[in-house]
Amino acid sequence: YSKLHKKSYEKDLTKDKLIREYFGDKYLNHLTLDDMEQYKAKRLEDGVCKSTVNRDMAFFKAMVNRAVQLGSLPPTPLQRIKLFREPPGRLRYLSQVEINRLLNACGKNPKAPHLKPIVSVALYTGMRSGEIFHLKWGCVDLKNRLIHIDQSKNGKSREIPMNQVVFETLS
Repeated sequence: YSKLHKKSYEKDLTKDKLIREYFGDKYLNHLTLDDMEQYKAKRLEDGVCKSTVNRDMAFFKAMVNRAVQLGSLPPTPLQRIKLFREPPGRLRYLSQVEINRLLNACGKNPKAPHLKPIVSVALYTGMRSGEIFHLKWGCVDLKNRLIHIDQSKNGKSREIPMNQVVFETLS
């Protein structure tokens, strides 16, 4: 299901491997909420942060819900796994001094001359790395100073205005 329907397929494989290694050959219908709490505790002991454990548990819940949906597993308490409370994300912007230092460092790397334009576009548009790496020239409208993203992370298209730095970089 993940391979066909999700962009995070590779990450799902990693989470699946971790869960399988921990639980071994145990079947889903033999797992309890207590087993899941022990798994969460083990992950924290391994030095993983709570948000990472939450992503593991969200994946596991999705797997269990899919099995129930397909009729491979009867409704189970595992569908009610509790996630850790996470603090709200911290919103921080780079200062102009930090931006200048970052761009200067990118420009000084002789092994990666392509790095500075990529970082510039990311800084001044807020585009995600996947959006930048999949950008085609047909999506760049220099006349109207717009970048057309056909499919963003949420699956919707959007337009991003270019400031002078991005316009000059892409020109």
